[in-house]
Amino acid sequence: MNKNLIKVLSLAGSVVMSVSLFAGCGQTSSSSTTETKDAVKMETITVWSNNASQKDQDEKMVADYNKGEGKTKGINIDYKIYGGDYNNVLKIAISAGEGPDIYKNIDSSYVKSGAAIPLEDLPGANDWLKSYKDSGLLLNNVSIFNGKVYSVPYIATTCAVAYNKDLLKKNGFNNPPKTWAELSDMARTITKNGAGKEFGYIEGLKSTGYVAWNGLWQGITGTGHNEWDPVTAKYDYSSFAPFLQIVSDLKKDGCWFPGVEGLNNDGARAQFAQGNIGFKLSGSWDVGVLTTQFPAKMDWGFCRPVMDEANAYKYIMKLEPSFSVGTKAK
Repeated sequence: MNKNLIKVLSLAGSVVMSVSLFAGCGQTSSSSTTETKDAVKMETITVWSNNASQKDQDEKMVADYNKGEGKTKGINIDYKIYGGDYNNVLKIAISAGEGPDIYKNIDSSYVKSGAAIPLEDLPGANDWLKSYKDSGLLLNNVSIFNGKVYSVPYIATTCAVAYNKDLLKKNGFNNPPKTWAELSDMARTITKNGAGKEFGYIEGLKSTGYVAWNGLWQGITGTGHNEWDPVTAKYDYSSFAPFLQIVSDLKKDGCWFPGVEGLNNDGARAQFAQGNIGFKLSGSWDVGVLTTQFPAKMDWGFCRPVMDEANAYKYIMKLEPSFSVGTKAK
């Protein structure tokens, strides 16, 4: 790993910042170098992410950087954005020794398997990490593993349920559901009146990890915790039974869009965007997805149903880890 030190110490979490920070670590077969007429050695850094919800912004930022500051400093970003298949594509590439230099880290298994470099091991990174460490934003098993930092948070996201405003109004509902029982009633009405063309609910069951994760975080509003109950200091999934019963009953009673077993999350979002489905587990990231990646053909919004309005808990904002440096970049 050479001593091409930190070049940009701001915009934490952005693609440009990540590459500028870790440029010089990519001395691998995936990184190519050329020289301009001014004798600036150009280094290509490969970066992968699943930032489909902000694809346009990321690609413009990278293009502007490559034409400007990157060209001056000898850095060229080769940036690829994947959709719902990102996790599988990344794992296969890393296993084959063809992973990127830098990648969006969404799964702790990459760190645990040794597929990422501790950020402290990079030249000059300790000074940059100090503000994060002092802030208390670096969480164990999210950014920190075995006392080492592998990524830093760069945005906060929150879960919600996406709902089709037009379809609700068409079926006599002027307001979104406040409880999961109300959502169930609305979904059943939409399905009944839809005559096989409109359905109350959808999830992409091929993306089992996403559905399970989002479902747990949606359930927090009714339980006050996710799978770990800090009050009892035990794992407790039983409190999610009412929520799971409602969505499974909707599936059993034919209120889900048909064929969801063959859909991943991108496929489910694309179907929802067509305007013939009432509800879907979602979150703040889908604003961009349903605007640019799968432009919604209807008026839609977010709602946050709870199990019991009298015993509702606050929604939790989740810190998202940023990019990690792959071991291939050594």
